[in-house]
Amino acid sequence: MTLVPNKDSKGVIETVTIRYSLDGVKFECYNQCKEVTVASNQIRFNPKVTATKLRVYPGRWSGDPSYSVTFDY
Repeated sequence: MTLVPNKDSKGVIETVTIRYSLDGVKFECYNQCKEVTVASNQIRFNPKVTATKLRVYPGRWSGDPSYSVTFDY
């Protein structure tokens, strides 16, 4: 998964928490709800996640970041 800064972004996202779901109703925490460090705007899932829905919550950031998310298969 890649965090892509929007053209007007004036900050950096450093950590995120992630929740995922197979049915879009019941969401489970990834990494036991611990923050995941974003390295070079990349997040690698280890272990892998099978999901139809994914929620990404910024945890720690600096400045005024504006990002979108893309998925690398």
